[in-house]
Amino acid sequence: MSSCTCHGSFPTPTQPPKYTDMQAIAAVVNPDTVDRGDSVDQQVILFQSLPNGTLGFDQVQFNGDHGDLSKQNEDGVIGYYVNPSKMVPTLKFGSSLATVVLDDVVRTYGVFEGDSSVWLLSPIVMPLANATIPYKSIAAAGDGNKAGRLFWQEKRSGPDGTYFQLKARDLQSRDDGAVWVEGTKDSKEGTHLAAFYDGEDFWVVYQNTAEDDNSGEDRDFIKAVALTGTTQGNIIPGSSDKINGRIARIAACRADNSDRVCVYFTDQYNKLHRSWAKCNQDSTVTFQKDVKDVKGLIINKKSGLSALASPLDKRNVIYAVTGTNNKISFNSDKWE
Repeated sequence: MSSCTCHGSFPTPTQPPKYTDMQAIAAVVNPDTVDRGDSVDQQVILFQSLPNGTLGFDQVQFNGDHGDLSKQNEDGVIGYYVNPSKMVPTLKFGSSLATVVLDDVVRTYGVFEGDSSVWLLSPIVMPLANATIPYKSIAAAGDGNKAGRLFWQEKRSGPDGTYFQLKARDLQSRDDGAVWVEGTKDSKEGTHLAAFYDGEDFWVVYQNTAEDDNSGEDRDFIKAVALTGTTQGNIIPGSSDKINGRIARIAACRADNSDRVCVYFTDQYNKLHRSWAKCNQDSTVTFQKDVKDVKGLIINKKSGLSALASPLDKRNVIYAVTGTNNKISFNSDKWE
């Protein structure tokens, strides 16, 4: 990572957050290793928040028993460890990271603690124009080539009162503002976000509040909406019973060699669940009725969540701090 000097030193909060109580995570396959035939030879770049709130990264094999991945010291994860940090921006406490590959370059974004603006944190450090956000979660997806979108949530007011809607930003445009994502006015305040590309369109996954068809009461569901607005979105059946009104952590992944997208989310007890949908050519997805537990995984309440699809077999890899551990771990999930 290199940094610009346009902002000089970054202000240090009078009482810095206890960054050891958060673990932001974003994993991406190193594009330089994608064409290697064996997934053992493919490398994952694992971006993560450091104990001082700055961005660090490590590189590990995609497939392998590498156990704990975040050594949280200079020998394991590359980063700027000076505490408090004055040379690089610190992340907003409890915020997420988003990473995407554009033009074969891995870009990683985060929310700056100082003014809640979105910054490009790697491969260079620079703020995004017109991207100050009120909440902590961002998500990004790319088409594997030149197109990419970044998503976040904002608060709006209208004739029917206050509501919360998602925005999408074109990552190839340096100065353009974001656009409202149609069909997302039902998003729950403070929702976590995930995103994926289905081969035709960009999708954002979030937690919504909607009227239950059976009870008539408002309930929370996990929902996916396409950026084009050609669909009203798709709710994951059974997700409401799992999350029970709690803010869920969410991750999504789709393999290039598969028409299946998998969505992971945590329930009210921090247990991890998976649903999947087939990506259709008309930019629609239909999630299966069955929501599967992921081999008893419990995600630590301080942890973010990231998932990658295997390029060779029907398996995903989930990166998170699990149980009462303090380090990021590798978790393999066979979905068929």
